Amino acid sequence: MKKQYQKLRDRFSRSRSRSRNRSRSPIPPAAVSAPDPPVHNSSLTPSYLTSSARLSPVPPPQIGASAIQKPLPDLPGNNARDGKSRLERVTQSTEFRSMKTLLKLVTAAGGAEPTGALKIVSGSLSILVEQAEKTVQTSADRKAFMKSLQSAVDNLEHYSRDVTSGSLGEHMKTLQETLKNKIRQLMDELERPWWKRFLAAGEEAEDMKSLQQMVRDMYQVFMMELAIQIAINIENGIETNREIKAYLEENLRDLKTGFKEVAREIKGIKLEMLKACTNQLTGCLAPSEKAEYNAMTSVPRGACTKGTRQEILEKLMAWAEGDTDHPIFWMNGMAGTGKTTIAYSFCLQLLEKQMLGASFFSSRSEGETADPGHVLPTIAYQLARHSPEFSAALWKSLKAEEDSGCTPSESQFRKLILSPARTSRSAFGQKHLVVVCDGLDECRDLSQISKILSLLIQHAVDLPMKFYISSRPEADITARFTSANSKHHKKFLLHNVEEHFLRRDLGLFLHYRFAEIRSEKSISEEGWPSEDQLNQLLDLSGQLFIYAATACLFIADPRIQSPGSTQKALRDILSYSASNPTPGNEASYRELDALYRIVLSSALHNDEENEILKNVLHLITTAQTPLSQTAITELLQIDISNILLERTLSSLQSVISVPANHSQPIQIFHASFPDFLSDPIRSKEYHHAPPESHSILANKCLEYLKGHLVENICGLQDKNVHVSQATIAGNISEALQYACMYWITHYLEASDKDTLHELMNKFFQEVDAKIRRLAGDTRRCVLQCFNTIRDHPLEIYYSALFWLPKKSIIWEFYPQEIPWKLLGGVGNVWECYDHVIQAKGSIDCIALSADGQQVVSGSSDSTIRIWNVETGEEEKKLEGHSDWVRSVAFSADGQRVVSGSSDKTIRIWNVGTGEEEKKLDQHSQSAANEQKIATDVSHYLHDQWIHHPFIGELDCVYLPFTDIFCSAIHDDIRLLCLGFQSGKVLILKAL
Repeated sequence: MKKQYQKLRDRFSRSRSRSRNRSRSPIPPAAVSAPDPPVHNSSLTPSYLTSSARLSPVPPPQIGASAIQKPLPDLPGNNARDGKSRLERVTQSTEFRSMKTLLKLVTAAGGAEPTGALKIVSGSLSILVEQAEKTVQTSADRKAFMKSLQSAVDNLEHYSRDVTSGSLGEHMKTLQETLKNKIRQLMDELERPWWKRFLAAGEEAEDMKSLQQMVRDMYQVFMMELAIQIAINIENGIETNREIKAYLEENLRDLKTGFKEVAREIKGIKLEMLKACTNQLTGCLAPSEKAEYNAMTSVPRGACTKGTRQEILEKLMAWAEGDTDHPIFWMNGMAGTGKTTIAYSFCLQLLEKQMLGASFFSSRSEGETADPGHVLPTIAYQLARHSPEFSAALWKSLKAEEDSGCTPSESQFRKLILSPARTSRSAFGQKHLVVVCDGLDECRDLSQISKILSLLIQHAVDLPMKFYISSRPEADITARFTSANSKHHKKFLLHNVEEHFLRRDLGLFLHYRFAEIRSEKSISEEGWPSEDQLNQLLDLSGQLFIYAATACLFIADPRIQSPGSTQKALRDILSYSASNPTPGNEASYRELDALYRIVLSSALHNDEENEILKNVLHLITTAQTPLSQTAITELLQIDISNILLERTLSSLQSVISVPANHSQPIQIFHASFPDFLSDPIRSKEYHHAPPESHSILANKCLEYLKGHLVENICGLQDKNVHVSQATIAGNISEALQYACMYWITHYLEASDKDTLHELMNKFFQEVDAKIRRLAGDTRRCVLQCFNTIRDHPLEIYYSALFWLPKKSIIWEFYPQEIPWKLLGGVGNVWECYDHVIQAKGSIDCIALSADGQQVVSGSSDSTIRIWNVETGEEEKKLEGHSDWVRSVAFSADGQRVVSGSSDKTIRIWNVGTGEEEKKLDQHSQSAANEQKIATDVSHYLHDQWIHHPFIGELDCVYLPFTDIFCSAIHDDIRLLCLGFQSGKVLILKAL
């Protein structure tokens, strides 16, 4: 290819040389065809071919509009009107064509003329005619070719603007100059005298052909050079691409690693930010760590055995992923039906699909998880940990001002759940997160759980998340899900599962557990237990997974070493239960009770060991919080290394969890065990009456306090120093803390308080009517000085006593502890009320709930307010009346309030939600109750004196308010509520 290219360049050079040496240049034909442009790869095309004004191969010269500005010379006689020369007009005239025809005839006839003269003349004239035509044609071709060349020059000049350097630019410049020279040469030819052109017409025609061929060759050479240049650039581009590819392949691993490190750093930064935020929230919310579904607890939680509960879990996942009409799912079932394991498995499935928002698993055996106050903060904390957007919204909500019109529960719900969830709704996307709550029936205060459920039900449709709740059908919980406002939930009765599904699942569970037992006990007999034994065990289990689980724990007792003893344990269960069958009553606890009796009977050995067993059962089933083995031995005054205690605890390991670490709490596996012990019909000879258990624990607590309470127990040298938790833990044992906190609880629930008085006299000198006054004064003292005592414990001996009323009964017990005498500024007695509640407007009516926990007031500002008797806080503000509220009353169950107003309406309100449930508006007069002061209030109030209804005038106190307008009393708990025109509500309790 290089040789061919060189030959073309040489030929082009020779052609140019001949053209310069010619005196005249031939005019070639005007039509010149261009070869097809070469195909090239656009991705590797040089930059000068891919610019904004994309270049294309320069077209060969074509006949077209002339770009020549200078008038072209012509034969003499040019006509200015049509631009034709005289010779052109002559050759194109009719006469000229006639003459040509005549000449042809003369020439044809000339052969007949003998002299030949006619032939010579006609031939000469024919030559002149032909020469004239050639001259005219050559001149026209030359003009057209000049226009074509000028057009090519203009195109080259236009495209060369985008090519500033490189070989292509040089080639284009050379070609442009060559074409310009040819144009000038053609101009020179046209400027020659016409007669010279006439005489040389034949030669000029040949020269024109040569010129056209030369230009055509030049164009082909240029296009070849362009193609070669493009090929070279393509080759270079391919090579460059190879180098880039090789470089990328060589460094791709490093790049990937770098990207991963950057992504990891970004993720780390996000996690650090989220961690910092959640750490701040931890301090604000104090969430329960043990409430999370997979938390390490003393009684381990676990998932369903593989292959069991499949239909239920599929139903739950279908609800979680698709059901948008029911944001709440309530799974209710009696104790032992497997609610917790289902909830645990559901959490695992939700986690796998990134749909688990939060979880709260409550248990009586885990103290903090049984506190209703931990439910909402723990859920909010876990949601914040899951979503940065929710975390930011939660933090903002916590900083916002308190809504004074809300109850504590409602305020907490709005701040921690409702407001942040609404703000961050878009961050949750289309897929709803699910919050899983299990065992809420095991919380200590079901009335608080009922309020939380009411709020969830009320606002469920406004939240970008769903709630799964599993519990026993306790009355407080069931009432929430059967109210008129609970249409947005699904309900599933676990104890109504079809029998064949339940029996199949129990069978899978038993096969799995017995395979483990055979392995643990080295039982080689694959046929054990037999099909008959498994079927008997399935019959006994009925609907209770807890029965099957407890039976397996009993059979797998680590004290049983030999395979024969293990097999005997199974036979004992089957024979014992079979002695009192209850066919057709699968839902009863009869078989579970029989199993519990087997466990207890196997733990009884001798009198001494039986006494220890009795006290241990009393303690672990009645204790207000789970106690460790160390605390139990201290309260029971047993040596922790006592072998009898070890044997007793070991014998109960099928119903309680005994940690190897003696400082960890001992937990009951399932709530059905203490229920069994406290029911005399079910437990029979193993019955532990709760009042008896409380008496034993009250006695143990007081005995322990008598031997361990001392002044300045932490040994503080300076009363102004703060006490660290480490100092408290080092000086106040778990047993002492428990005894201090709960002795009064056990005393109040004890069956025989008289037997405890001797112990109590060690602390109070005498136990009589003054004990209640002493307890009341102590409570008021602690409330008054709580912050001082918390920050400076030694001030309990100084400041706390210094500011007591002069006639406080505490002075009778601790007079020597007061180092100062206060001459004035403190009253003789406590104020006659626990709380002063201030409402807006005059209090026109007032009423107490049946349980004495709430008081409702109606006032002149048309509002109704519900107050907490214990704390004095406003729990609910009910708005709807348009005039004075004249009368109010609670329903017998405390769930409704009815009000009458001067607006001639009676309204019924839901205490839990604060919503108006019904309006009766057919009255023609004010719906008011004219009875303002309770008829039997005279037991408590006479003029402005309040006296005790049982002690008499000696206990009177003066009431410094004269505008009493209404009152309410509760004789059973000696509670008095007074409403005043000033808007005050006083709550008093007789001790």
